[in-house]
Amino acid sequence: MKQILLAHPVVFAAKAIEAFLKDEGVGTYLLDDLFDFKYLIEDLAPSFLLVHEDLLEEFEETLLDQTKAFPDLKIVFIGKNEQVESKLCFIDTIIEPFDPANIYSHLLRLESQA
Repeated sequence: MKQILLAHPVVFAAKAIEAFLKDEGVGTYLLDDLFDFKYLIEDLAPSFLLVHEDLLEEFEETLLDQTKAFPDLKIVFIGKNEQVESKLCFIDTIIEPFDPANIYSHLLRLESQA
């Protein structure tokens, strides 16, 4: 796991996740534009796309459109609900609150299951 994309509405939380993953040698690209990021998937070949569930109501259709050409991209939600309703094909939900220091090991487990 060398690179992930992260879409999170809280900058402080996104930066914390980014910092902990950087300590593990994982690059994190913080998405600030969910309308056009297909080129990032192509260029960076991320292992995961982490999406906060609060963004789904507004951006779910856009996320579907941006990720449909990448069936191998592993999508993981972050949020308070274990059962997230979504049209996106996701593999797991990281339940808040969580310790950002544990996110790396969580993603490693998911990567090994794929």
